[in-house]
Amino acid sequence: MFPLIAMGIVIDQLVKLLVISTFSVGEWITPVPGVHITLALNTGVAFGLFSTSQGIGYYLLNTLIIIFNAILVENLSASNKACLVYRYGIACIIIGGFSNLIDRFIYGAVIDYLTFGAAWLRWPTIFNLADVLICTRCLMLLISNQTLSHKFSKQAPQSA
Repeated sequence: MFPLIAMGIVIDQLVKLLVISTFSVGEWITPVPGVHITLALNTGVAFGLFSTSQGIGYYLLNTLIIIFNAILVENLSASNKACLVYRYGIACIIIGGFSNLIDRFIYGAVIDYLTFGAAWLRWPTIFNLADVLICTRCLMLLISNQTLSHKFSKQAPQSA
């Protein structure tokens, strides 16, 4: 699983490097209708929450991200017998977390570049591949957890 994590981080960083070398902040293109590629620097977390690029808040945010990712790595290491959906879900969250953390250390902000919209409807935030991995894999974990809890509730003895 760890080679997959390393490969995912490298791919995400290469995509971000391509975007940084191609676009200026705010410049955008529409490769297909409804999909826009633009360069944005996010100093916060999801949806720009807790935006800070200096002071104690910056160090506290990065420390919490490192701790959370370390817990996920330990969880993945200890989950050899868990279902693959669960293990891939944890791995993809680790990819997203570490890749965005690398951005914070190199650029002082997370590199975001994807947004969706058609006509006057626009998705309210700009995000990146790492964010997509984190969100979709959280959904995978919820599904695998729901499946497991449903499976165990069927196996539990019925009391009168």
